[in-house]
Parts: sequence; C-alpha cells; structure tokens
Amino acid sequence: MLRIPPLRTARFSLEMQESKIIDSIKLAKIPVHLNEEATTHLLKSIITKCTGIDDVNMWTVQERMFVSGHYIASIQDNNPDFEIGDG
Repeated sequence: MLRIPPLRTARFSLEMQESKIIDSIKLAKIPVHLNEEATTHLLKSIITKCTGIDDVNMWTVQERMFVSGHYIASIQDNNPDFEIGDG
C-alpha cells in the first residue's frame, strides 16, 4: 500500500489512501465531459480523514486541483515529475 503524506491547507487537513480498484473502475466510466463529477468521485474515494471543511463540493476549484495534484504526485513510481496543463 502506498503512503500518501497528509495535506494541510488553511481551510482543511486531509489524510488519503490509494484509490481502490472498484472506485477506479467507476471513475473510468464517468464521461470525459463530466470532469467535475469525476474529480468529486476521485476526492471522495481517496480521502480517509478530513478536518475542517469536509464537503469536497464546498472547496474552491484551486483546492480541488491542489488535492488531486498532491494525490497524483504521491502515487507516482518516480519523482513527482509531471506537467499540468498544455505546457
């Protein structure tokens, strides 16, 4: 099992786990044009403990992207060396 470092922001603190296979399958079935729904599903499936604002629907877009990026960087086999955006 992967160890994902805790994440703390001014509005919340999180502990996360690796996505389970069933959650990954459900995520893959969400159509591409429903990207916010997919992000919400991902966040709800990986967060194990949240202190502060615990409803991911109440987070800002930047917070949602930050948490998603933190998760992706933490589960990489190599260093967190990936590009966000069109480059």
